[in-house]
Amino acid sequence: MKHLVCNIFLLITVVCASVAVHAATMCVRDDTIMVVLDTTKYQTSSSFNRNEMTWSITFPYGTITGVASCNATANTSTGVSDANMATYTTGKYCWCKMLKPVASKWIFYSDMSYVHTCDESCARNCANHFGFENSISQRTRLFNSIY
Repeated sequence: MKHLVCNIFLLITVVCASVAVHAATMCVRDDTIMVVLDTTKYQTSSSFNRNEMTWSITFPYGTITGVASCNATANTSTGVSDANMATYTTGKYCWCKMLKPVASKWIFYSDMSYVHTCDESCARNCANHFGFENSISQRTRLFNSIY
């Protein structure tokens, strides 16, 4: 039985490796499951919690979850690490980070003009921004920032 499980795992690994060659997909492991993140697919639903600054997006292949942060740090061209970012700090710049199925770096979303605007809408914007059909380039930024 152990041999069969290993063979199935190797088969999944080979399939994911071959799928990952295409720019639109990326394979990641979350403990014992393998997920194909496909930038060409768009959300079937999304949700957010403004008070907890959390968000989730459900795609045909599964759900990704993350956190939002309003920070005083403005846009950068690359993802920002946790060491350079603290959740729940005061600022007008909205940042998004994927936590599941794997962690990403922080990705800049937008200058929200005012701190209170960021606090009220950052989590919602993260949930919507990465899930819509026309957000392929944004999903690619998010998925390419995986640790």
